[in-house]
Amino acid sequence: MQSPLPNTCPRPAIRQNAKSTTPPFQLHASSNDNDDDEAEMERMRQEIEDMRREALQRINSLSSKVPAVVPAAAAAAAAATTTNAAKDTRRNTLGMGGRSSSSSYSSASRGTTVADVKERDVDELSEGEYFEKRILERQATDAASGSVSHDKITAFMERKTDCDLLDGTSWKVLLNIGREPGTWMPKTWGVSGDRLLLNLEVCFSSDQHYERDDFLGSAGGAKACRAVESRLTMGPNMSEGSRTFRVLDGGWRIGEGEGPLGTDLLRFYVEIEEDISHSGGDVYCPAGRIYCTCGYFPMNHAPDGKKLELRRKLDRLGVKHDDLQSEIEKEGIFSLKRVKMTKQMFDINMEAQNLRKQLTAVSVTDPDKSLLKFSRKGNVALTKEGGVCCKVKKSAVTTEYHILGKFGLGAVDHEH
Repeated sequence: MQSPLPNTCPRPAIRQNAKSTTPPFQLHASSNDNDDDEAEMERMRQEIEDMRREALQRINSLSSKVPAVVPAAAAAAAAATTTNAAKDTRRNTLGMGGRSSSSSYSSASRGTTVADVKERDVDELSEGEYFEKRILERQATDAASGSVSHDKITAFMERKTDCDLLDGTSWKVLLNIGREPGTWMPKTWGVSGDRLLLNLEVCFSSDQHYERDDFLGSAGGAKACRAVESRLTMGPNMSEGSRTFRVLDGGWRIGEGEGPLGTDLLRFYVEIEEDISHSGGDVYCPAGRIYCTCGYFPMNHAPDGKKLELRRKLDRLGVKHDDLQSEIEKEGIFSLKRVKMTKQMFDINMEAQNLRKQLTAVSVTDPDKSLLKFSRKGNVALTKEGGVCCKVKKSAVTTEYHILGKFGLGAVDHEH
């Protein structure tokens, strides 16, 4: 659209003195030019009114599809478009019609409805318009489905805590029943050295375990331990083959800070319905609940590197020790330098002894991988061996736990 004023028209002169009688804008144009100006301004007003009606139609159409989020944004955009159009009209009134047409249409192109940006090629959109388009599309999808697309927040809220990492995992358990040092079982129990090897598969379910047991503590945090297929198999020996026994579900729980140096423990139990033993053997597994305990180590945290740092310090001390030893051997028996180096050697040995103690403590809280069995996902590990015991009630108020042996385990593929 061309400007209503000729390009040769001089720039309007603006007087700063308000008391001057000289008109603030002197337009050097003929009467025909004035008529053209009025006609052009009338056409622009009509165009602005058409744009406003079109914007309202788009808002109404979009409101029927997106009930909550998008109409508010579109209404704000329409208000901004109307305001910009009004500003364009004022600029035309002041004689700036040469820029009004492009300004009006650029205002319309900045609308924030999905229909506006869909009519244009993505490659033609500016960065701001592209992100407006994507945000509106996401809002429209969320409003239509009734969901909120905060994937990162949802993932964070659904992330398992340290005590829930075993939920739904299945493990093969091998109970190695036999006499162990410190057991309170009868003196004749297992004195021959025979062992019972009992195999079963358990699933550490996420279901709440409602039956209270002192071994697990309060029932609040206990979960159900499922005996897969309710079956336990006793391995063969020289006199008889393998046999199968019925086993019942039990419970499990993570004892936070209950292990050595404040480490966590896994406690779980299952229940067998009858005594298990080999014919003629002196070792048996008593009927009732069989309790198991092992170390529990979440692997969803980055290692702090303390173990590696301590080992490097020990290596450096070892080098210093060897160098001093070589220097001492070169000195005479009554050398003063030899006495000083001997004192340094003593200090190095004391420092190394202290570092070994720290390394031992760290190895308990951060054990080597060779001592652990990992879940299939690798986000939690259990110690390769644990302890097995049974509960013996000595009186109405006295209960003892007698050591039955030890157990090993390993994760299996399927989860429940």
